Amino acid sequence: MNIFKVNWFRFLKYNFFTKRITREKKKFVVPYWGSKIIADKGSTLILNGNLHLGLDNIQSKRRNTIIELKTNSKFICGGYLNVCKGTLIFVEKDAILEIGGGGINTDSFIKTKQHISIGSGVQISRDVIIRDDDGHLILKNGYVESKPIVIGDNVWLCERSCVLKGSTIGNSVVVGYGAIITSNIPDKKVAVNKLNLVTIEIDGWRK
Repeated sequence: MNIFKVNWFRFLKYNFFTKRITREKKKFVVPYWGSKIIADKGSTLILNGNLHLGLDNIQSKRRNTIIELKTNSKFICGGYLNVCKGTLIFVEKDAILEIGGGGINTDSFIKTKQHISIGSGVQISRDVIIRDDDGHLILKNGYVESKPIVIGDNVWLCERSCVLKGSTIGNSVVVGYGAIITSNIPDKKVAVNKLNLVTIEIDGWRK
């Protein structure tokens, strides 16, 4: 830890004066310059391990590192977690995000509308996207906008990979560069894919 890059004002604020952050004894949020936690009414950040937020070991496209918790949402940090600069984490209203511990590299994006569970020892490379919703509503009979995501222990998500709604990734899995995961990956597999054009008929979409 470089003590000169830590925002000590926010360190004191988050660890001793923010009621929406609860932590085990001797576990802390360590916010580096440019990092921010936004916690709405009823939301909770639960720390069972140290959270280093905004590490700048690799140059980022974004200036800020943000964790935003909407009303009545919950983010459970189960172990030591490094979050590098430029990463954005959004937990929507009433949603839950669980991360057992590991590392999230620069400029990644995690968004949950329902529930995302990520195990321990997970390494998330730069520019990775994990989201359990589509962001916009597809107009089609039987369409479901959001489904939970489960990612096991000791998973490596390589650069620019994408894990989408309803996916389940087992333990000790490697998800290859640029892979798009939309279903189940068993334990101890390497998951790669190439671009395949798939078309389905819909009635449109709306915001």
